[in-house]
Amino acid sequence: MQHTTLLGALALSTALSATPALVAQGCTDCDDNGLPESVEREAISGLVAQYYRSQSGGQFTERLLARVDPNIAFNWQGGAPDPALPVDNFAVRWTGTLLVPTTGTYTFSTTTDDGVRLWVDGALLINKWQPQSPTTWSATIALAAGTRVLVRMDYYESGGGAEAKLEWQAPGIARQVVPTEAFDPVSDVDGDGWPDACGDCDGDGVADPAELALGTDTDCNGNCIPDSCEITQAATLGYWRFENDSTTIADSGPNGLTGEPTAVGFVTDVAVPVVPATVEDNTRAARLGPSSRVLVPDAQGALASGGESFTIEAWVRLDSLAAGATAADRHVVVQRKAIASGDKFADYIFFAQGGDMPTQGFANYGRTSGFNGRELVLLFGNGGTASASFWTVTSNLRIEDDAWHFISASFDAERGEVRFVRDNTVEYHAFIDGGHVATSAPLLV
Repeated sequence: MQHTTLLGALALSTALSATPALVAQGCTDCDDNGLPESVEREAISGLVAQYYRSQSGGQFTERLLARVDPNIAFNWQGGAPDPALPVDNFAVRWTGTLLVPTTGTYTFSTTTDDGVRLWVDGALLINKWQPQSPTTWSATIALAAGTRVLVRMDYYESGGGAEAKLEWQAPGIARQVVPTEAFDPVSDVDGDGWPDACGDCDGDGVADPAELALGTDTDCNGNCIPDSCEITQAATLGYWRFENDSTTIADSGPNGLTGEPTAVGFVTDVAVPVVPATVEDNTRAARLGPSSRVLVPDAQGALASGGESFTIEAWVRLDSLAAGATAADRHVVVQRKAIASGDKFADYIFFAQGGDMPTQGFANYGRTSGFNGRELVLLFGNGGTASASFWTVTSNLRIEDDAWHFISASFDAERGEVRFVRDNTVEYHAFIDGGHVATSAPLLV
């Protein structure tokens, strides 16, 4: 397959920062409950309600609606909770924080037609996931005044009538429907105003989206992870942009490793109009065809890994996609190995379309089956005697269209894992190190 690539920028860095594992999260809905944090935080009280299409037995098959409900006191009879839902075979998940008003033993009661499960403060109090006419179940738990505890109630309706109610009784509180003012729709035990499920990658007690919203950290890659937690913040080795028609590609990194382009075109189709880290205009991208390349001489081995940690990042847009997991469908973003040498002599190769590479070496980690050739793949050679003396780590993340994508691969030697990123999706794969080769080689884009 004859690929053509638009390359917006390429960065290489070393030495991963010692931060907790990063959390893949949406930019506006980090707890993935269907409501943006802005909606949850603006609601004064109530519970987040996720409404699903269901099947017989109460599966949460397809989320059709998310909203804030004041409390749980519904009798839909033979109807649907909303025109977006069917009248039968639907399910609901209510979540939020219970604000405990007084110390003592609380009795929680559910009345439902059909199934119900209730968790309070992490304890499964009621588990009656079964078809039933309107039936009340009760359970008790000791709670302390002034505490914030998580509450979750799951419900499903299979057919006929549909009813769901949650009540409580406690010292000084007569049995009644739990009132709306007792709930905070944000699942937020620590009371910082952000869902506990949102990431805190630097462990400073401030949720990642809070830091980004407050401007105390930045997100130059637009992947919803604060830049202070990005592996690439450790030490930049090389950073190449493609702003000018030139016989050389300048390196904005500390080593001044100028790239030498061959048959490279420059176009105004760019991924983002402004470079986030420098606030510079981003006006050009490199167009690389089947015979194009950018050669970066590296006589001192500044870009060598040899088994040490590193990160590769790039903006790419592919004009053609892998048609299958074959050799012809491989698409390399960058590699460091001697020109015309076999892959077993590769320090590293990063594929935007792995083709058949996951099945060609002596070991592969991460995704192990169901390849379509479009997976992100990181390859390492160990210089062994066999021609297949290389190993790979394969991502579940794929490039499946011809749009611009931010991609990166980070090799963490200390933790024994590779982190792949595509846009705002992050995943990790552990590996057993298969060895590395020390080689004098250029970087080839």
